[in-house]
Amino acid sequence: MLPWGHAAVGYLCYAALCRYSDGARPGGTAVVALAVGTQFPDLLDKPLAWYLGVLPSGRSLGHSVLVAAVLAAIVYRLAAEYGRPELGVAFVVGHGTHLAGDSVYRIAAGEFGELRFFLWPVVSQSGGSGTGYTILEALIELSKTPAGIFESLLFLATTGLWISHRAPGLGVCLDALRSIGSDRG
Repeated sequence: MLPWGHAAVGYLCYAALCRYSDGARPGGTAVVALAVGTQFPDLLDKPLAWYLGVLPSGRSLGHSVLVAAVLAAIVYRLAAEYGRPELGVAFVVGHGTHLAGDSVYRIAAGEFGELRFFLWPVVSQSGGSGTGYTILEALIELSKTPAGIFESLLFLATTGLWISHRAPGLGVCLDALRSIGSDRG
């Protein structure tokens, strides 16, 4: 799944969770934690596998449900200790929807053997040290596929929902950028 597909699916799931748990729209800081969670597995695995050769595949450490379970417990515990459990929940939802998103096309195609990454490092991975493309080239190529087009349309529709929710997280990011800018001046 492409980064914007992961972001869209994560936001839709988290917005539904918020709606059905307390009737509220997603909060700004939680949406930032959600966004980080939706991208975290790829931000960890792709560079470490494709460029540094430290991991066996672009879907290994960050994509393992075994690692995800430990990470979820740690992130939620830390967020709860700081009095912000919703941030832990948002990150975990983002991470979980990323893993689900990366499996959906494989399951639909009946390629169950391609889901070995879920059990890394217990089940070994092979052949994922590179794609022959830069990350940008890979994103461009994948965007042209039917799945890429679908994910782009899903992202656009989800952006509409996010805007209707008053763009939660945007103010948090803008404030952080302003703070960085004022520190330099």
